[in-house]
Amino acid sequence: MKQTAVGFLMDKLFDPSTMIEEQIQWFHQAAQMEKEQMCEFADEFAIECINFHHEKTMSTERFFELTYGDNK
Repeated sequence: MKQTAVGFLMDKLFDPSTMIEEQIQWFHQAAQMEKEQMCEFADEFAIECINFHHEKTMSTERFFELTYGDNK
């Protein structure tokens, strides 16, 4: 299962030994991760819909849960 940008950021921020500059960098990294994940998710969902157009396709929410888990 993949990690969301928010999950990545939560893991990083709960480490009290880090400096604020490093934490700011994590926000930039998380924003970039989020952009990449959104594009990848859209591409994968489109392929899923095209490959199974003859069947009832799953919702984007269900596809998200399968990709990232239902709690992130």
